[in-house]
Amino acid sequence: MANPATLLMELFETWAEPTGNVSVASTRGLNQEGEFTSADADHVNAMRWISELKDLIDGLELQGRKVGPYRRHLGNWTHIVLNYPGAWQSMRTADLITQPMLDTLVQLSDVLDFAGPSVNEEVRGAALELLTEVIALLAEDDTLPDELRAYVYKVVQNARTCIEEYEVLGSVDLQAALEHLWGALKAAEGHSEGTFRERWATMSERIFTPAVAGFLGSAPSVALQALQLTQGAG
Repeated sequence: MANPATLLMELFETWAEPTGNVSVASTRGLNQEGEFTSADADHVNAMRWISELKDLIDGLELQGRKVGPYRRHLGNWTHIVLNYPGAWQSMRTADLITQPMLDTLVQLSDVLDFAGPSVNEEVRGAALELLTEVIALLAEDDTLPDELRAYVYKVVQNARTCIEEYEVLGSVDLQAALEHLWGALKAAEGHSEGTFRERWATMSERIFTPAVAGFLGSAPSVALQALQLTQGAG
């Protein structure tokens, strides 16, 4: 999956192209019919990319990076998608999309590419080994509720797909999958009994060992905060 900053920039550039005396809605291909179109999907995707960028910016900030210019534009990017404060039938389609906004997306795209996960086969192997051990513990622990067991299994399989197909799915999906995995392991820890509880705790901490954390790169804030908590607990 491509960098969300790149995807958002490319979409904004399309929306900013001169189109003559046509409305914003027409420029973006929107219509008043009830069916969900590719133009509608563009707007849904744009909001999702902005949400992903917010998480990534939070992660960069926790790493000590200067993110003020990027954070200040989050609202501007959102307003572009919503065409706020303009009117959808107005003829001023490109007014909200300024060159500085596009330039900031270009810069952020480069930062995210540079700060992204450094993945090699050793890192991939360590992460997949952890998932195999999680499945084994899942089969062994008979104290977990069936619903939670099914949920943890589903999360593990999603993480496995994101790890094995990282080159296709990209860092955002993988980072989200590892965050969800950490949450699932903590849930298992909270609901298990006896010695299983300690073993689940150990599993959740292993996500942030150097061997596996190589996938996290500029990890979103939840993952980094979890890492800080586990380190502090030690």
